[in-house]
Amino acid sequence: MKNLSVQEFKPCRRAMCFIDGENIAIGYKRMLDNNPDLVSKDSVIYKEDILAWNRIGIIPYSGQYEFDFIRSYYYTSTGSGQVEEIENALLDISIFSGKYSHLYFHPVVFEKKNRNRKSKGVDIQIAIDILSHTYKNNLDFVFLFTGDADYIPIVEEVYSSGKRVIIGSFSDGFSPKLRKKADGVIHLDYEFFTKSS
Repeated sequence: MKNLSVQEFKPCRRAMCFIDGENIAIGYKRMLDNNPDLVSKDSVIYKEDILAWNRIGIIPYSGQYEFDFIRSYYYTSTGSGQVEEIENALLDISIFSGKYSHLYFHPVVFEKKNRNRKSKGVDIQIAIDILSHTYKNNLDFVFLFTGDADYIPIVEEVYSSGKRVIIGSFSDGFSPKLRKKADGVIHLDYEFFTKSS
């Protein structure tokens, strides 16, 4: 039997992912628009204002813990008649690469009437779900993918319950105040883009 050193042993923590899909999709386009030297990776799937993710998964956060990912939610909204299409697309995308590549999204897709406006339903549902799972003690870590400062009160409430928060975001549009609140950061720039040669 192999003896584990202190360095090799990592305690396991329960975690859930909450992805603000609209924010990530808008951030993805903003990165391309503002950085002409960036090229999207071939593995990225993108639907304007609705969906952006690397279909082979992103590199998971490597901190001092192993994670037992219980569930991962991808929240977004789309126009009439497209909800099922977006749900099906999300079901085929891995969240992380490597040892967590078996994890897939649980889609939460809202139908919106005005395609040009971000749905309030997404932000509200993310807040409800994070707080619900936090208060029920279903998790130790929240992985929140967004750059939106509107989530700062939610993050602070999670902290008050003794939980930790990892934030995933692009550099463009990442609120400095939200970044300072995070226990750790996943930099999505490296997961979605390469630099043109």
